[in-house]
Amino acid sequence: MQKPEVKTKRVTIEDVARVAGISKSTASRALNSKGSMTPQTRATVRRVARRLGFEANAHAQCLANGRSNNTIGFFSPDLDLSVGTRKMQDIQHLLGERGYVVPIHAFGYRQPYALINQAQLLADLRRQRPRALVCNNSNLREAAARAELLRYCDDGGLAVCYDWPLEVPCDMVVFDREDATYCATRHLLELGHRRLGFFINATYGAEGPDGTEPHRAGFLRALREWNIEPREEWMFPTTTFMQVEKGGVGLASLFLALRERPTGMCIVNDAAALTFMGEVGRAGLHVPHDVSVIGHDNTMMARHGPRQLSSVTHPVLPIACSVVEMLDSRLNGRYDGEPRKEVLRCELVVRDSTAPPREA
Repeated sequence: MQKPEVKTKRVTIEDVARVAGISKSTASRALNSKGSMTPQTRATVRRVARRLGFEANAHAQCLANGRSNNTIGFFSPDLDLSVGTRKMQDIQHLLGERGYVVPIHAFGYRQPYALINQAQLLADLRRQRPRALVCNNSNLREAAARAELLRYCDDGGLAVCYDWPLEVPCDMVVFDREDATYCATRHLLELGHRRLGFFINATYGAEGPDGTEPHRAGFLRALREWNIEPREEWMFPTTTFMQVEKGGVGLASLFLALRERPTGMCIVNDAAALTFMGEVGRAGLHVPHDVSVIGHDNTMMARHGPRQLSSVTHPVLPIACSVVEMLDSRLNGRYDGEPRKEVLRCELVVRDSTAPPREA
């Protein structure tokens, strides 16, 4: 007859101290290589711990030692379905190759602007005292959350932020979104288009620290340089769809209902742009002869759709590499100066979806 499984009690630091004949605090100092004691005492405690099968509490060790030795906390307000998560994966992978453990602390995908408890999530991470912190601040909206990040830095924590500019005294890698949409719009203008429309999905339409939406600012800046007044009916309303493809469907419906239509569309997201192209194509319009379309991010789908999409790149890997290099240079003592800020910009990739307008 098989004997029932006997559950064994977990060995504690108190058990180690009792068997070694010392106090709990002395046992803790011996296992954490802290404090002054004879080499014989330290060796005895470690020998007893191994014999009893003691496993240290990682969180307790972190609190005792000040900061976790190789754990990099990764904070993100949300997980998207596109380039944002790709950047997180690249950063996590590159840090992992350098020997760091990088757990991600994030909210799941959500309705735009419905983020809650950012401050609580960041406070929980701060209290775990990781060796350093990587912060995706693309949707860091709560003032209380920004205060938690500032408190982490003020307490001596090492942080690197990326994506958006933020008033925090730490290294930062910023993607120039205004420049990306400016370049996309300028491409259409240089082809001869003067009737231009603009669309952005709410998940990509976060405001910058100054309260402006940078993609929209880039579009309007390009129009000003060509002395073109934007037409309100062609500044298509931002959607709140969780799936950006649905935004493209809604945009196509509004576009097709217009009596006078733009000849060029600047759409801030490749998925929305490709969905728009499919919908207007089914309605009988031809891309690019009836309407030129340029997207954003230069994702895989832009290169392999039924009609290849002109787009501006989102420098996912360069951003990840810069974040990792800034962080690693601090951790390994190669840099100990003032906070650095690196601004990365897009590249224009021209494909089949843009051409001069018919009337040009």
